[in-house]
Order: sequence, then structure tokens, then C-alpha cells
Amino acid sequence: MEQNIIQTDIHRAVEAIKVAILQTRRKVMIQANKDSLALNYSIGGYISCRKQTSHWGDKVLDAISSQLQQELPGLRGFTKSNLKKMCVFYEGWKEFFGIIFFKGNNSVTSNKISPVSADNDEITIGQLITDQFDKATLEAFLTVQFTHHYEILRRSESINERLFYIRRVASEFWSVDKLKYNIREQLYLKEGTMPNNFAVTL
Repeated sequence: MEQNIIQTDIHRAVEAIKVAILQTRRKVMIQANKDSLALNYSIGGYISCRKQTSHWGDKVLDAISSQLQQELPGLRGFTKSNLKKMCVFYEGWKEFFGIIFFKGNNSVTSNKISPVSADNDEITIGQLITDQFDKATLEAFLTVQFTHHYEILRRSESINERLFYIRRVASEFWSVDKLKYNIREQLYLKEGTMPNNFAVTL
């Protein structure tokens, strides 16, 4: 009898600890993704502005990527190709999260909630916040990984279509391949105008 009670206690303890671990891991992953998106948006904004004001091209991005690899050995995700993707990410969402542009060496943001500010080549990373999305949509946006965001921006034509796929990725945990497939199959056109419960789900 006593042994059964001990086994029951152990089982309860394991379950309680397991749930706490999994919840904490999820929170850490979500926060890491939010921080990563904010970093990519800020770098994309910085490069996008420099492309306009200093006429940066592929050679400059190649040099930046190479030097980053030398100075931070083992660094991943900062190839020339990824730096370009960060520009696409910034340019695709700047109307919602804020625009940055340079006057001389100083930066000016056109939106007081912009997470990007750069002064004398210093990049400041803030939170991605906007009053243009409801809470559920913003949470979905911040949950979706950068690679998914890039594919959505590359393949979607309207803001409604983008947000449709963002919500679906966030609520259904689509892989990048599944996302590409659903965009190719024009899932938005098939389901995008139908009533949904995304706000409830998220």
C-alpha cells in the first residue's frame, strides 16, 4: 500500500515537473524567436537604408558576411543571401513596424514605435510592436519563424494573404515545405474569405 502511494507521488511529481519544463522551454523558444525577428528586422532596416543612401550592392554584402564569419567564428545565418532576406523582411513590414532612413550619419524614424534606430552606425534593437494588428495576430506574427516569414513575403500578394498564412503557420505548426505547398495550392483563395476562429485558437 505504502509502495503504491510512493509510486503515485513519483508519477505526479514527474508529470508536474515535466509540464513545468515543457512550458518553460516553449516560453524560451518563443522569446528567442521574438528577439531573432527583431534583430533580423533591425539589420534589414539598416542594410536597406544603406543600400539607398550609400549604394551598397552585392559586393558590400559579401564583404560584410565574410568579415562577420571571421570575427564571429561559427556564426550561422548571416550569409549574403540571408542579409538580403532580412532586407525583404524589413521592407515587407516597415509600414507596420516603422521606417528608418538616414540623413547623413543620423537616422530618423517615421514611426514612434519603430524598433529600429541607428545613430552613427549603431543598430538598436527594440521589440516588434504595432498598433495595426490585434493581439492575437501580433502573437502569431512573433511566433512564426523567420524562414516562414520570408516565404510568405516572397509568395503572397496582399496583406490579408500574408496574415492568413502567418495565422495558419502559428496555429497549425506548418513546416516551410507545407507552407510552400499550401501557397502553391492557393489555400488563401480557397479558405481566406471563409469565417475562421484564429483569434480564439491563438
